[in-house]
Amino acid sequence: MLLAGVLGIALILWLLVRTVLGGDDAADEGATAPTPTPTETEAVEMPEGTVPASLATGDAACEPSTVRVTPSVPADQTAGGPVQIALTISSSAAKPCVLEASASELVVVIDDGDNPVYDSTACTTSILASPVRLSPEWATVTTVTWNGRVSGGSCSDAEAFVGAGSYTLKLGTLGGEPGDTTFSLGGAPPPPAPVVPDPVVPDPAVPDPTMPDPAATQPAA
Repeated sequence: MLLAGVLGIALILWLLVRTVLGGDDAADEGATAPTPTPTETEAVEMPEGTVPASLATGDAACEPSTVRVTPSVPADQTAGGPVQIALTISSSAAKPCVLEASASELVVVIDDGDNPVYDSTACTTSILASPVRLSPEWATVTTVTWNGRVSGGSCSDAEAFVGAGSYTLKLGTLGGEPGDTTFSLGGAPPPPAPVVPDPVVPDPAVPDPTMPDPAATQPAA
């Protein structure tokens, strides 16, 4: 019985020592291998109603037959000056392309109901000032400027301005789907009236320096 008691005490001491040493190991492992904290990624807030999109781009020239152009002319413009025209341009091609800014790529005709007043085929430059990049299934809106003059023989600034009235604009690429719109130009504002200065009314109390002095003209006594 004495021997059994000694063995029991020895077993208890051994368990205590094991427990203490095991706890230290666990603490060391916890200190050397901390649990990594996930890094939060800062979210980018998008404006309400917007959808993120990435448009494909390319440098190949557009096939004219795949291009569709829809024009519109903002209201409240007058004759006698440049006219702004908005173009909505799209392509039915499967790949992105570039619509070149040349007179041969976009044909524009404007008539007054009876006769054409502007025909871009007589011009050497296009109203499309710079190339337009097009992506499949997307439309590009750009603004061009017509000088408001008849094309004449040179499409230059020496030609006369068109008058006030209603006009039809037709345009499109060769072989492409054309577009048209009707618009009106108001009358040109009259030139400002010349400024006429108010007449000067002499003050009778102030002597006129251009008149001779009466005292100087009287004969001496």
